[in-house]
Amino acid sequence: MSARQSVNPIVMIIAERGSDWVAFAERLRSRQTPAQQIVVVQGDDETDEAFALRVIGKQKALRIGGGTLCDVAVLVRGRTRTALAARNMMVRSLLAESQGRLFLDESHQPFAARALARALRGQGNVSLVAGPEDEALNPRTRVA
Repeated sequence: MSARQSVNPIVMIIAERGSDWVAFAERLRSRQTPAQQIVVVQGDDETDEAFALRVIGKQKALRIGGGTLCDVAVLVRGRTRTALAARNMMVRSLLAESQGRLFLDESHQPFAARALARALRGQGNVSLVAGPEDEALNPRTRVA
């Protein structure tokens, strides 16, 4: 059974501080079959490490509750070393359990998003997207 056919498919949007996640939520909601959508937003005072750990904790709680990540969108904003390290840890954890695609939004921090995509090459179905209107978000688009 695929993630999209699972009993409890979940789309997760990971919104780093300053992300405009509403447009992504609307776009992903419009393209999904019945899937629960969860948005995790970094708090204004939340460190990058604390945010990454909170996302990983949320992911584990969803798995324990019987959820299956079918798609994940990470809205990349931070580009400090700590942000890059925390994001790398978080995304690797998400990829290990996601049965769909991982979208990295490169519209605000293209260098950081592309560097992460290169580091993840061969570890899952990772797509770079340039905002919520990117064609790669179309479920029929084949990603090379």
